[in-house]
Amino acid sequence: MSEVQGYSGNALSCLKKNNVKVGDSIKITADLTYSGILMPRYESGDDKHLVVKLGSGYNVGINVDEIQKIQIVASSEVKPEQSQERGSKTSQNFASFYWRNNCK
Repeated sequence: MSEVQGYSGNALSCLKKNNVKVGDSIKITADLTYSGILMPRYESGDDKHLVVKLGSGYNVGINVDEIQKIQIVASSEVKPEQSQERGSKTSQNFASFYWRNNCK
């Protein structure tokens, strides 16, 4: 997935200027303050709005012309030491346990 999937024009410029990527947890100050996760846009969407998924689960479109400030609260990037590799000992143990108990 692209770091700014579906965004173009003014919205894309706003994201690049603030180094924000889809999936980042952000805080936007406009007419109100919005906190949530930057969501991807449909390719055919306009270039005037950013879409943020709020903590309540609702999505809100925020006009880029009204944005005063964007803060990155947490980056969407996963650090290698936090991710569990597919061939890890835990995965192998689970696969072995599952096979012994369910595939006879």
